[in-house]
Amino acid sequence: MVTLVLGDEAPGTIAEHLEGRVREGYLAVDTVVYRGGRQGALLLIGVE
Repeated sequence: MVTLVLGDEAPGTIAEHLEGRVREGYLAVDTVVYRGGRQGALLLIGVE
């Protein structure tokens, strides 16, 4: 599982782009996206 936590200032298409990349390379891996609001980072990525 790949978890993406997007900050408020992250580009709107970044989640779709990363989900597509994961799907292309790893069909059995799920991707979950959360809007993290105001945080220090634009994007946090977790991989389990």
